[in-house]
Amino acid sequence: MSSSPQNPELPESTESKRTCLGWTRPFKRCLKPPGPKRLFCHHHRYQRWVILLSLLTFAGLFAGLYQDAFKPLFMDDATEQKLARMDEVRARLQADLDKLVSGIGVAARWADSLAETNPEIAAHAEALAALITEFEAEVAVEKLSDEDDLRFRLAKATLANAQHRYIEVPTLVPVEEAIAEFQAAKKQIEQAEPQIDRAIELNQVLGGGFYGLREWRKALACYERILELRPDRWATRQAIAICLAKLGQLPAASSHFDEIVSHFTALVEQEGRTELANDLAICLSNRGGTFQTQGKLDDAIKDYDKAILIRTRLVEQE
Repeated sequence: MSSSPQNPELPESTESKRTCLGWTRPFKRCLKPPGPKRLFCHHHRYQRWVILLSLLTFAGLFAGLYQDAFKPLFMDDATEQKLARMDEVRARLQADLDKLVSGIGVAARWADSLAETNPEIAAHAEALAALITEFEAEVAVEKLSDEDDLRFRLAKATLANAQHRYIEVPTLVPVEEAIAEFQAAKKQIEQAEPQIDRAIELNQVLGGGFYGLREWRKALACYERILELRPDRWATRQAIAICLAKLGQLPAASSHFDEIVSHFTALVEQEGRTELANDLAICLSNRGGTFQTQGKLDDAIKDYDKAILIRTRLVEQE
């Protein structure tokens, strides 16, 4: 009968081979066993938290570096594309709003309804609102340059005008900023075309906000700054005339309306610019309202009759 092997050598316990993951000075591994189910010995038990905090610190530093340094390098092109698209839609909406301002006549109700039912305003406003929402979700707005921040604020202010939230406009485009841009553009009026355009945009949007709030004097100041930079902006001239009429300055308003009617009459009747016939009708209606307020009823009737005739022809051609 064979005997069983006597006390074979058992493998040494792996527990006894484990050493502490801690470090001692000068940067040497601790050789003490950490104890069952532990990674650090009693003396180095707090080093786990030091390591964790160090990792979190490095992660935070890397995230900040990425956000401030690396991410802008990759986002600049995308941001510019988004802003360019926003500028394009904003310009279309602002053009619609310019027509709306000049179309809100002194007395003619049909001009109001014609302007208010413009479906392009609602479509462009909806598109701009979507672009603004997308931009705010994807771009760190607080990190924008001064130039890009101004473009973004102009977009939001234009949308506010379109949605009749006029009270928000002076906050987005402060009066002081509009005046400063105007003064800077005026000093370099012969060679600073982009600066002139920016000053006009600021004052146009701000003027639209004040116009919507029926603060005629403040709106008038904005429009007068624009006209000083660009005397050929006839829609702005008409907005000035309307503001003057609302302020009771009827002779001055009539003078502006006379120039506007003469300008559009020449374009429509002498140069055949039939696409401007509706603008001429609106001008005539506005001037007629001013004549009516001054008690010049015969002159008012003449302007109203001519405006109605033009509008009738336009309707018949549709």
